[in-house]
Amino acid sequence: MVLDRVSFNYKRFTRYVISGGSAAVAEYGTFLVFERLGLTLLLANSFSFSIGLLISFALNRNWVFEAKHKKVTHQFLPYLGLAIVNLFISDLLIHIFSVNLGITSFIAKLMAMACVAAWNYLFFFKFIFRNDTTPAS
Repeated sequence: MVLDRVSFNYKRFTRYVISGGSAAVAEYGTFLVFERLGLTLLLANSFSFSIGLLISFALNRNWVFEAKHKKVTHQFLPYLGLAIVNLFISDLLIHIFSVNLGITSFIAKLMAMACVAAWNYLFFFKFIFRNDTTPAS
């Protein structure tokens, strides 16, 4: 199993949960504001997702994974690539949850955020914020 090969770091994971929670609160809060302002569901999600992305990147890079890379772009570009995939998945899940399953948009957004966050930790650790001593596999 992939998780068996990753040395689990409780401090890092706790920081990941705190930083992810902070970014999620900002993302969800702006989503509610944008939707109340009359933006379409997908626009509200896209804009709020972008705000959450910037907060999440800054916290994950500097606090959670304490990345040592001098060039931020070497980490931000892969992070952005993952974010684009996450945004597509998030939009798709929100559409399925709210339109197809009839779940309110507020709950659909929370569900989509949870699905996307569930697999990001391992991806960040293994590929984006790894230090020179952290092997990529």
